[in-house]
Amino acid sequence: LVFGAWAAVVFLLKNYETLDLSLDKDQGFTFFSKVSAFLVVWRFSKAYERMWEARAHVARFMKNAVVVAMLASSFTSSETHPRANQFRTLLKIRMVRYIRAVVSICKSRRY
Repeated sequence: LVFGAWAAVVFLLKNYETLDLSLDKDQGFTFFSKVSAFLVVWRFSKAYERMWEARAHVARFMKNAVVVAMLASSFTSSETHPRANQFRTLLKIRMVRYIRAVVSICKSRRY
């Protein structure tokens, strides 16, 4: 949105001579290059903040999943029935698969 507004302002000032922004030598270029650099840095800063926010969400999700698995496992720890053992084994396998999936997503180059 900011970049679109900036492009519209530049377009209007260039094509419709409503305001004369002519400056001596390269002052106009210097001004616009500084403003453009500020906008680019601001955009990268926001992207970096979003990346860390997403990382915090993934970490919180992982922590909660591990807590749920630990509670489910401890809930059936006193059970000696074969189905309880099967449940705990299945829970371990699924947690390992889950952790591997999250790690592979984090290593993905698509970010």
